[in-house]
Amino acid sequence: MNSISSAMAMRFDPSQRWKSLSVLWSVVQVFLFGVSILLLLLMVSFNLQILPERGQIEFAFIVIVVPILLILSIVQAQRSYYQGVSRRQQILSGEWQERAQFQPAQNQDVLESTPIWLGIRLNLAPIILNFILILLCFGAILLLLWSLYSTWATLLNDYGGTATALDTWLRFVVLAIILWVAWTALGVFVNLRMRRWLCPELEATEEGLTAWYPGGEVILLWGDVRYFALVKQHKSSSDPNNWTYEIGDGEKSIRWQQPYVAKRMYSLYVSELPRDQYEQEFANLLSLIATQTSRPLLDMHLK
Repeated sequence: MNSISSAMAMRFDPSQRWKSLSVLWSVVQVFLFGVSILLLLLMVSFNLQILPERGQIEFAFIVIVVPILLILSIVQAQRSYYQGVSRRQQILSGEWQERAQFQPAQNQDVLESTPIWLGIRLNLAPIILNFILILLCFGAILLLLWSLYSTWATLLNDYGGTATALDTWLRFVVLAIILWVAWTALGVFVNLRMRRWLCPELEATEEGLTAWYPGGEVILLWGDVRYFALVKQHKSSSDPNNWTYEIGDGEKSIRWQQPYVAKRMYSLYVSELPRDQYEQEFANLLSLIATQTSRPLLDMHLK
């Protein structure tokens, strides 16, 4: 079975949902970038000579490079996803049995800690603070532009000129700022959605593991689990609690990582438990999976 057909065999695959949303967001960003360029051209009245020579070079560089980078991100997302699907199929067929260097300990005593609940919540405070800062920055820009506009309009009137062209220019500037604010807000919303596919809420019992994703829950019984794998070993951390894991039965899978693992200044989601307690429960979950499934942790991540 090839990678595409094996992907179709999975009734539920969180990595596929994450990939689809990532690709869609990249396409939307290409469109929004195109609209931004159009507004910029309108601001200079379709005449790049208004820009200084250095500005023309930088403008052309941005117009060419940014869409290429966004398109490459789409290609990379597709490539990584299908490589992961292919590796998963190799594991299910028995062709790939390489074990991860880290192996969770099998310990029957961990059953006493069940049920294990790993709940998460929105990290609202920094999200709201960042929105306020963004609005203040754009508000300050608008205020500055309005002050400049008032000054220029007064000078034009004093010398018998007209402010019609200036009115049109300012209108395009305001539209551009509104677009960028909307772009930023949409980006936060999309990232919140994408993170939920990486950081589901989990409940582990003696019978199996339940994960809550957007739109519903996924249940895997320990007896049905066919593989337990390390999906991503984050280079920034040697702590196994900060890595990404997956279990599956061939038809559906559950993938998870800590909400604190993010390439940004703050986490969009945080645990409902104190961080130390959450990390202990996270480690207990890995041990419980190893104990209840008797399966080794396979190395599924792409080197």
